[in-house]
Amino acid sequence: MTESPITHTALLDSLAAPVCAKDLNGQYTYVNDMACIMLGRQRDEILGRTDCALFGDSLASRLEACDARVLRSDSQVACEFVLPDGSGGERCYWIVKQPLHDTHGALVGLAGIATDITDRKQQELELVALKNKFAATLQALPDLMFEVDLEGRYIDCHACQESLLVAPRDDLIGRTVHEVLPPDV
Repeated sequence: MTESPITHTALLDSLAAPVCAKDLNGQYTYVNDMACIMLGRQRDEILGRTDCALFGDSLASRLEACDARVLRSDSQVACEFVLPDGSGGERCYWIVKQPLHDTHGALVGLAGIATDITDRKQQELELVALKNKFAATLQALPDLMFEVDLEGRYIDCHACQESLLVAPRDDLIGRTVHEVLPPDV
């Protein structure tokens, strides 16, 4: 096997995702360049410190609870956290943590990689707001509105008063007009 000229540190520093490692005491033993950028701190301000020293008690207790799950289960755990971004703001991260073992298989700590999901979370909030606005608009319509597929089956229906429908809404969905209306109509 050929030895790679790229060191593990260079490889991890080239990633566009924050990566860190902690020992069994919760002290940071490694952070890549993106982790430093994410936290808005220099590497020497992070290494050897715990979450409590970096983030304060409230956030640290949640981060440490996730770490404890990893160490207790000796398996990968994913958690979502809102973390300070180093410039006074906050960013939302999906963090995947997993146990680290030495060459003898003994548990020596954990490693984590973070994905910034702030934009996605914002889009989800905007989508919920849009959905609520759309639902309110539909409820305000004084008339009936039906959505049907190419076979004429009801996909959805909206009525300000369900009593205006020939059958309850749930009985309409997935059926055609001919299946719903009485035969004499």
